[in-house]
Formats: sequence, C-alpha cells, structure tokens
Amino acid sequence: MFETDLGKKFEKIESNKIALFVKDNAIEQVKDLLEELAKEGKLKELEIVVFYCSKNQEKIQFKEELALLAEKNQTVQIIHVLTNLDEEQKEKWQGETGFIDRKMIKRYLDNEQDFFFIITGTTTFNQALKKRLEEELAIKEEMIEVESFLGY
Repeated sequence: MFETDLGKKFEKIESNKIALFVKDNAIEQVKDLLEELAKEGKLKELEIVVFYCSKNQEKIQFKEELALLAEKNQTVQIIHVLTNLDEEQKEKWQGETGFIDRKMIKRYLDNEQDFFFIITGTTTFNQALKKRLEEELAIKEEMIEVESFLGY
C-alpha cells in the first residue's frame, strides 16, 4: 500500500494520534506520506501534528504544499520551528523558534501520552528528541519510532 519505508512502518501504528518531529530534508518523505494518506482518505481518521525544524525561513521546503495539505485536512497541523535565527529574524518570525522542548510539545498536543511519535532527521536530532520524550514527558519507548533518513 505505502511506497516509502516510513509509510510501511506507519501502517503498523495502533494510535490514531501521531506526532512527527522532522528535520530539514526528511520532510519530503513525510510530505509524500501525508499526500498518500490524503489520497486514500485516511487523514480524516487521524490526528497528525508535524513539528518541522528548519534553520530559517529560506530553508523551509514544501511550505505551500504542506500548508495546502493542512488546509484541506483539518486533522493535520504543521508547526514550523526555526532553529537558527538572529534577533532581527526572530522579531519578524511569528512561529516557533529554537529547539523542540517539553513546553512546545505540550502547547500543541492535548495529551501527549495518547500520541505515537515518529522522529526523522539527523542522528543528533533523533537522539536528542527521543531522550527528551522519554525523560521529560515519560513517553514509553514502544510509542516512539526513530526513522533514519538516508539523506544524512
């Protein structure tokens, strides 16, 4: 059914609430997965929150496509997190900045214990977020999938 490795793993998820933590180029496979779910009519059955980390606004990929997906599918929320802004850029940016932390996660997930988490990005990004989820939010290891992204 799914063509991507992430999609094949996604089929096995038992929760209907999914939080994805994505860094840089890994967004392409997440976008493809969301488009496939939309095409199959499965997004209406799910609640999906995507935390997409980019260095700055210029590095955001597929911004329009992701916005359109979220607009057409009210169960999908895209949270852009910019990680490398100077003070002037921070003043102009209306979204999230810095690193994903406990407070940021709690702002967007109504009850984080109900979610299945997928992390895909650099090794450092993946390890830091997995540790944060387990230690700061007490998410059980079986509710976290770390997806290596071949682009790194």
